[in-house]
Amino acid sequence: MNQLSAPVRERTAREQAMEILDAWHCGESPDTLAVLERFPNLHLDDSVVIDLAYEEYCLLREHGEVDLEQFCARHPRQRTELRHLIETHQGLEAGLFELPDIAWPDAGQEFEGYHLVRQLGRGAFARVFLAWHESTNRHVALKLAASDAADAQVAGPLSHPALVPILDARALATGLSFVSMPYLGRATLTDLLNNRYLEGPCAPVAEQLRSVIGRSALSHELPVERFFDPGLTRASWNDAVTILGREIARGLAFLHGRGIQHRDLKPSNVLLAWNGQPVILDFNLAHHGRIEFPLCGGTLPYMAPEQIQSFLEIKCVGALNERADIYSFGVMLHELLSGKHLFAMPEAERPLGRGKRQARQTAAWTLNQKRAGVPPLTEAAAGIDPALARLIHCCLSFDPQFRPTAAEVEAWLTRSRRWPYRARRWAARHRGAVVAATILMVSATSASSGWLALREPWEAREYQRGRAAFAKADYDSANVHFDNLLRKNHHDARALFAYGVTLSRQGTFSSAVSAFQRVDELAPSGQNTAMWAYAKAQENDLTAARALAQQAIDQGFRTAAIYEIAGATRMWIDPAYGQFEEARSYLDTSIQLDDKMQAAWLSRAQVYLNQWGRSQNDADLNCAKRDIDKAIELGPDSQRLYFVAAKIYGSHTLNKDQHHQAEFTEMGLAYLSKAIELGLNPRQFPKKDPAFKQLSKQPGFRKLLALEPLQLTIQKTDPIFVDPSPGTID
Repeated sequence: MNQLSAPVRERTAREQAMEILDAWHCGESPDTLAVLERFPNLHLDDSVVIDLAYEEYCLLREHGEVDLEQFCARHPRQRTELRHLIETHQGLEAGLFELPDIAWPDAGQEFEGYHLVRQLGRGAFARVFLAWHESTNRHVALKLAASDAADAQVAGPLSHPALVPILDARALATGLSFVSMPYLGRATLTDLLNNRYLEGPCAPVAEQLRSVIGRSALSHELPVERFFDPGLTRASWNDAVTILGREIARGLAFLHGRGIQHRDLKPSNVLLAWNGQPVILDFNLAHHGRIEFPLCGGTLPYMAPEQIQSFLEIKCVGALNERADIYSFGVMLHELLSGKHLFAMPEAERPLGRGKRQARQTAAWTLNQKRAGVPPLTEAAAGIDPALARLIHCCLSFDPQFRPTAAEVEAWLTRSRRWPYRARRWAARHRGAVVAATILMVSATSASSGWLALREPWEAREYQRGRAAFAKADYDSANVHFDNLLRKNHHDARALFAYGVTLSRQGTFSSAVSAFQRVDELAPSGQNTAMWAYAKAQENDLTAARALAQQAIDQGFRTAAIYEIAGATRMWIDPAYGQFEEARSYLDTSIQLDDKMQAAWLSRAQVYLNQWGRSQNDADLNCAKRDIDKAIELGPDSQRLYFVAAKIYGSHTLNKDQHHQAEFTEMGLAYLSKAIELGLNPRQFPKKDPAFKQLSKQPGFRKLLALEPLQLTIQKTDPIFVDPSPGTID
């Protein structure tokens, strides 16, 4: 074996680490920083530092709680990878995962024809080694996992510059599997992030890349001389992120085109090869369309909302498909450009204790942060191209249908590197230099092009087509026209608002929320905020809807509909303990502005009923009856309308005045029957509700509860909230 191909046997650092760990387990106080100060050579191997710090964390946890943020901050270069490892550790403690009983091999041993040179990385379920393969006479990265060889099943048949090639893979009887890959170094986007934002952004990007990649080079390998893209040589940081993002998007487009979703895209799963080429790693959670039961998992800050909703077993905002990878991609690029880790849970917010309940609380907190949206990238990243910021914002849309495809992202990032687009960006930054030339060009061509002014621009004509379709209630066609406008210009606030209103008419409220949220960033207005409040209310996010309704009123949008939403949300947030006085005040105003609005009468009837439940004042119950009778008179019929009516009439049967009890009993049963006809499930009926104390004694009541639930089409809108949109789109 010649000098250049001899296996690299750097066992000294690992042997020192093992001796230190043995001493800690024998009672010596664990202190990684003290060890690194005593043995500076250990700094050179990140995997040794991470192993020491991880073991220190485990030992400290045995004696009490440890502040995760402060602990990881002690090791800035390894902070991200260390944090991920510790969070997995916490998941194991919580019982979320079952840690397999595996006898892992160690560096220096022989394994299935490979000599394990040194450990490159570790997790709860896998180890990665730099290994020497005698048969092929070369170094490889050997990943050992306590599972089947999922990486090989998914990535094995694929060949693409942005995907790691699979050389060999086997599942063993011991419960281990291994995957052999070319050793392309160990530098990842995480290392580049740490180098950029933790060690200082002073050096040019090319030097930063060479530094990060060079740390993982073997002794006989040359430093990086030529990058895969020559543009990296003199690129700014923002341009470099665009180039790297384009390659990642290209790899994702290749995967998605073959029905494969990665499902765990994050900086530590994107390797930087020797020439700077980003390479997507780790297909353990990847899902192929032909696989019946995809794995559920990922890394919370990078997971798409629908992935977290699937984990929490709640209704997903949209289909769990390849757009989830686009969300993760957007988080990565936002992080690369801003230096800020999105959706990292502050230590003060972390739930106390450890268990499945706390893990679900963390997931729910992260989901709420994603629902709230991300801050504008133009504020967090200096000098960023606004169009790039907008693209990333679209990638981070809560609703997956608003995210672009990987192919669309790749196409945009590719165009942004071409000369015409870069020239336009230059012109935007140097407006004064092109003004004179522009004036001359306009003067020279105005005579010959004057006839063009006689025809409306395409955008105006397309918008009018959308308006006409909306006026005919042809909402599908309307959205085609508005979508065409948005494909051409994501910043068209007028088209975006019209698109959101049309989605609301179709009952697609999660998508409408995303549209109104984007309009609020581009051109805030009271009318848009009101529509946003309405869509949030229909999604049953009543707390957000209440705040948005108040904001719309404060912005000067004061219609009967928005006062109705403001009042109804205050009452229906918690019908037993709602803000009744405030709610009634808003509903009074709504009825004064429009006394034909059924929803306001219905909600106010519920307010009076709830007040009666507290006060037992007959005047409140009489007001409730007056309002519900008016709501029924106005129409239309709904399950909620007749259920509230049944409760009000049932409550009247509890009065000491027996004069009208038979009438109220009959009406209460009739309204309850009507509610069941409209879809109320008798099996989920609140039998112990005090309002039905007298009704429950009637034979007719028991017959109603014995009915089979009707399979009816679920209403897309809740009748207690009024659509504040105009009858036509301006």
